Amino acid sequence: AEREQLPVFQHRRPILEALQRHRVVVVAGETGSGKSTQIPQFLLEELLTGGKAAQPCNIIVTQPRRISAMSLACRVSQELGCADGPGSKVHERSVQSDFLLTILKDVVMKRSDLHLILMSATVDCAKFSSYFNRCPVISIPGRTFPVEVSRSLG
Repeated sequence: AEREQLPVFQHRRPILEALQRHRVVVVAGETGSGKSTQIPQFLLEELLTGGKAAQPCNIIVTQPRRISAMSLACRVSQELGCADGPGSKVHERSVQSDFLLTILKDVVMKRSDLHLILMSATVDCAKFSSYFNRCPVISIPGRTFPVEVSRSLG
């Protein structure tokens, strides 16, 4: 029920359908939309329990900073009920991670079993869409959280 409250949950079907029709999809989701924690789970659930027979898969998630990568991995592992904890993540934005995008563009065209989802709250979606042959962009709104302001009496 908690997962269903996230804005990304309403976009589950369009995201999965876009991935069936396109090899690369850009997801522009505001902070707090649930894109980073939920989309990997949507994919896993679809592949394991979808209409077809269960399919083996590897879902790899990268984050620009190590702490983001580890907290994301822990959260997804926890939500999936995994006792082993997270695996390793690619982290820290660098020449290597930028080079990874260059390689992925070539590899995704050569391997029909590889799909790529680029997600960010801040990325220039038009630029990435153009780089990956005008791939679709799915926009997900964020959600606001209540802020409590306390005044000190001093």
